[in-house]
Amino acid sequence: MENKPTLLSYMLLLVLIVFHYATISMYSATPASQSSRDSLAIVEKVIDVIEYISDDDGGWMADEVKSVVHHVIRKLAHIAIFFIYGFLNIMLFYLACDKNCVKATGPVLFMGFCGAAFDECLQLFVDGRAGMISDVFVDMVGVCGACFAFSMLICYIFKKERVFL
Repeated sequence: MENKPTLLSYMLLLVLIVFHYATISMYSATPASQSSRDSLAIVEKVIDVIEYISDDDGGWMADEVKSVVHHVIRKLAHIAIFFIYGFLNIMLFYLACDKNCVKATGPVLFMGFCGAAFDECLQLFVDGRAGMISDVFVDMVGVCGACFAFSMLICYIFKKERVFL
């Protein structure tokens, strides 16, 4: 007897996806000044860790380097949150598409693109923020990474030789 997903598993994944996307939208609706303050706090912690590891007394990192670190951390945050969004979506569509990664990937990429594009459009209406097409592509790196990671996980768990065919 084949193990079929239950309505509860579909509903749980759908609720998690909606909750996660609402969180993404909440951060996108944050004014630029607050968002920058929040991410700068994280950058300062990262720099503190780097200085601790390097056994330096501080002051060695130029402002230009701090600016680059800040930019990289913000882009990595985009990738990470959309990786989670993509992973939740690939789990849902994998179950809905009779446990076939190939059939599930198309709808997930579409959902990821629509989610990223809407997220950037939302930022057009927030003080100090700007929607950027480059961020849509950065977000899609996270979604594509989630599809790939999930496919490899399924391959490893079920010891299939081919996940994509």
